[in-house]
Amino acid sequence: MDNEELIKKIIKCAQDVRKELPAGLEESVYRNALLIEFKENGIDAETDVLKNIIYKNTIVGEVQVDILAANSIIVEIEAVKHMPQEHEKQLRNILKATDTEHGLLINFGGEELEIKRKDKTPKEGKDIYYTYVLVPDDKAIGFKF
Repeated sequence: MDNEELIKKIIKCAQDVRKELPAGLEESVYRNALLIEFKENGIDAETDVLKNIIYKNTIVGEVQVDILAANSIIVEIEAVKHMPQEHEKQLRNILKATDTEHGLLINFGGEELEIKRKDKTPKEGKDIYYTYVLVPDDKAIGFKF
């Protein structure tokens, strides 16, 4: 499966978690639920992974990421009412420092599920943002900004 398909599957898993679990829970609850969804959907994932920080082709340190999906997508989980912009910058910096192409910042803590995709090299110079709203029939719809 290519990275674009994997990203879509990860987003679908996050939607499924949000359908079942309300806002206001601990970050670890959402992470554990997301890992169950990953397993059910055939997505290999590791938690609390140490990724090497590379400087001039030399390892100079490590950073811990919440989830590494299929050894290629960094997934950072948040459970905050409003996602601070610093978290987005931090994910972008992690991508650059670890030479990882794609990352998702998933916030389960607000009224709506918020997913921000970061790419080491943004497509057309822009990041992609997703906000998902639960509608009365419990189906999530997505808006791409």
